[in-house]
Amino acid sequence: MDKKSFTDMLFFLFIFCLVILPPLFVRNASPEIFTAWSFPFQQLLYAYAAGMILRFFYMKNGQKKERSSAVKRITFFINSGYTLVTFGSLCVIAAGTELLFHLSGLQPSVTSVRPSSAVQYLFCVLDFAFASFFEEVLYRLYLPDMLRKYAAYIPRLTPRAAAIISESLSVALFAFAHRYLGAASVINAALACVALRICCRKSGSVWTNTAAHFAYNILSLILFTAV
Repeated sequence: MDKKSFTDMLFFLFIFCLVILPPLFVRNASPEIFTAWSFPFQQLLYAYAAGMILRFFYMKNGQKKERSSAVKRITFFINSGYTLVTFGSLCVIAAGTELLFHLSGLQPSVTSVRPSSAVQYLFCVLDFAFASFFEEVLYRLYLPDMLRKYAAYIPRLTPRAAAIISESLSVALFAFAHRYLGAASVINAALACVALRICCRKSGSVWTNTAAHFAYNILSLILFTAV
């Protein structure tokens, strides 16, 4: 293993232990979650970390290949289509899990409250934007890619098996990171993770699934919160 690969592995272990593991051990949501809309300093820090991951792991150095305006427009419309389809999928998934949750007779573990002022709405939008960007870069791009890379070191493990293991672990880690929000959120997060990962892979851009994720969070705030 060369120096760069060793450094990349140390960084991955740092991110895994600092960011991915802690939510798995949170059993109850904070009373202020989705109710006290203040400036999201923590989410901003996470979004900055996600930006660094994009910069150092996914942005190739050197001159970018110029594309014609027609190609850019076509790419934009195609990616917009991926975003809309994924957003619709997230809505269907959420409606299905909410229905199952309602039929089970269980009560939601967290009650959200809409912002009460223009400033709080701004902070809410920033919170969702930072969180969506961070989660999409981490769980739909970086984590599955790195897990697949290191799974390849396992003896006698085929590339297909490595891909299945990495994708499954990414879904499981994202789903159980929402355990503090209740069982319905775990199921919803698992299915949403699959849809968002497909969007990211098909479009070749993390921005398509980030936009879908952000739009879904905004819609959820409008539909499932108390005024």
